[in-house]
Amino acid sequence: MTTAAALLIPPLSTLPKSPTPTPIPGFQRLSLPDHDQYGWRKQHAGGVPEAAYYHPHTVIHVHGNGIAEMLPPNPVAWTLACAWSDQHLPYPLAGPVLITGTENSHGTFIPLPAALAAQTERITTAATGWWLDHLHLLFDWPLSPASPDYAPAIALARDAM
Repeated sequence: MTTAAALLIPPLSTLPKSPTPTPIPGFQRLSLPDHDQYGWRKQHAGGVPEAAYYHPHTVIHVHGNGIAEMLPPNPVAWTLACAWSDQHLPYPLAGPVLITGTENSHGTFIPLPAALAAQTERITTAATGWWLDHLHLLFDWPLSPASPDYAPAIALARDAM
């Protein structure tokens, strides 16, 4: 295993409910294995992982059938994807999401570069704070992610870049 080189963004419903003195970061640092990355991604994504590309140097791994299986929504990962792709995505993301570097020539995912991992952590922390402050919007978000109500979350995430 290498050093912490991947991030796991859980759905908001799995974060602690009680107020904490420090902001909840909304992510977990993980070590990226050198072997059996498929099994590792499947374990952490909660099912068959699909790779999504919203940033040229990262891969967002999502449960391939998360929405159909009604996994908990993941507006924090969606906000990150929107900020990175510079667009307001018209579809939600669901379930836990993994962030790694891109694939190398051998088809193995590489670790996140340190600067990009730090940026991802800043964006995720900012987006988590926004969504926790606006939980009343979460009920409608999976049904209408293109709503302008969520533009402030994306703007805040872009500012954190």
